[in-house]
Amino acid sequence: MKLMVTGASGLIGKAFIDLYSTEYNLTALTRKISSTLNDNINWVETDYTVDSLSKVLSGADAVIHMAGIRLPPPNEDNFLHYLDNITISENIFKACVNNSIMKIVCASTRSVYSELNKTPWIESDTAIPASLYGASKLAMESIASIYSKKYKLNIKCLRIAQILSANERKGYLLRTLFDRAKANEEQIIFGTGEGKREYIYVKDAARSFLHAVQSNEHYGNYNIGTDYAISIKELAEQINKTYGCVSPVKYLTGKQEDLNKSLMDCSKAAKYLNFQADFTIEDAIKDIYCEMKK
Repeated sequence: MKLMVTGASGLIGKAFIDLYSTEYNLTALTRKISSTLNDNINWVETDYTVDSLSKVLSGADAVIHMAGIRLPPPNEDNFLHYLDNITISENIFKACVNNSIMKIVCASTRSVYSELNKTPWIESDTAIPASLYGASKLAMESIASIYSKKYKLNIKCLRIAQILSANERKGYLLRTLFDRAKANEEQIIFGTGEGKREYIYVKDAARSFLHAVQSNEHYGNYNIGTDYAISIKELAEQINKTYGCVSPVKYLTGKQEDLNKSLMDCSKAAKYLNFQADFTIEDAIKDIYCEMKK
């Protein structure tokens, strides 16, 4: 199977390449080829216009589309910043129509939901995003549905839970927790750490794309998670335990904390994509610890 991959240099993309570059014929799309790119797969340049994509996707069996704009620039957040999440996706759909490529799997996000949705979040509910990023992904899903119906494409959009990885950007919660545990430094948590989030290990998230592309089930949206939410307090303590960090966890109870809860019903993916997460939170943290020791 010849798979074309976008976003191969992102968190999930890198994990996907590491897992499957020797098993499948993978080609990654990029705006510019450089010496820093993973050399285990083929890379092709594209400007992501329909003309360019129609050429580079020729001969592919399926497209795995993980590229996207996730984080806003400092001190600025407007919908135009996320426009590529919509335009590039639609250009890929058009190029797939031109090449008679029926199977497309797109990375969506848990951020299409919000605290206005009753937990556990389920695909059949009306998604109500609370962020512009989530709104851009929800728009992508709507366009995917239109193309699937109009051109009989099989476009699956995977609503991925928050990724558990030590390679999150510096300064963000997960990266800070791992970095401080590794350095045996005091963990600092705003509030009491009672806010709960559903995480999925990056390797499981990557595996979900292969399950989706191999599935002959029809187009649609699929929650990809673990059916389990863990508090920030529990997460910090588990990371410290795994890393042997004896420094205490300090709770700044006077600071405003995020008490939102995220939890998805992932039974649809289990039923139609034959996908369930392999890693528990504890197992994932242990695997990250072992990887970082190499």
